[in-house]
Amino acid sequence: MRTLSRITMGVLAVMLAACTASAQDELIGLEKVHQLVVAKQMRPAARALSEVSVEFRRELGRCHDEAIGGRMMQTEPKFDALGAKLAAGTVTTVGAVEKEFAEYDHLLAEHHQQLAADGWARPRFTKMETVAKDVGLAARYLERAARWEKQPLTAEAQKAVDDALALAKQLGAEPTNPPATSAAVIDALGQAVKRPTRVAQGRMQ
Repeated sequence: MRTLSRITMGVLAVMLAACTASAQDELIGLEKVHQLVVAKQMRPAARALSEVSVEFRRELGRCHDEAIGGRMMQTEPKFDALGAKLAAGTVTTVGAVEKEFAEYDHLLAEHHQQLAADGWARPRFTKMETVAKDVGLAARYLERAARWEKQPLTAEAQKAVDDALALAKQLGAEPTNPPATSAAVIDALGQAVKRPTRVAQGRMQ
C-alpha cells in the first residue's frame, strides 16, 4: 500500500473519523455545470462548480483507501482552479471542461467501487443498501466518464457496468438476499475501472 505524507495521512484520518455519511443517491452535479458552459454562462457555471466541489469533498470523507484518497485529495483543488478559470472567462471550449470532468468521474467510479468492495467484505459494518448504492454509482460514473470523453466503453467494461447496475437494483430491493454473483460482479467492475475503458477505434455518438 502506498504511503502518503504525514500531513496527507493526518488530514485524511480526520476526514475519515469525522464523516459517517452514507452513499450518495445521485451523481455529483457536473451535468448542470456542463449545461451552463455549453450555454456560455461561465460565471453561473463557476458557482455551480463550487457546489459540486462540496459534494466531492463529502465523498472524500467517505474514502477508505489510502491510494484513492490521496488522489482525491490531489484532485480536489482542481475544482477551485477550474472554477476560477470559468469565472475569469479563460476557458473557451467545452472540450477542455469535459476532459477534466472525465478525470473526476473516473476517479469517483474507482472510489465507489472500492467502497462497495469493502462493504461487501465487511457485512457486519456496512448495510447492503449502501453497498447497492455504491455499486450503482461506480457503474454510472464510469459510463459518464466515457460520455465526457466521447468514447464508448469496451464490450467487457460495458458488461461489467450493466451487471453492476442490475446488481445494485437487486441488492437494493432485497438486501437480505444478495445474489450469489454479487462478489464476482463487484470484482469485475473493479477491473473495469482500473484499466483503459475506451474502444481504440470509433467515437461515441
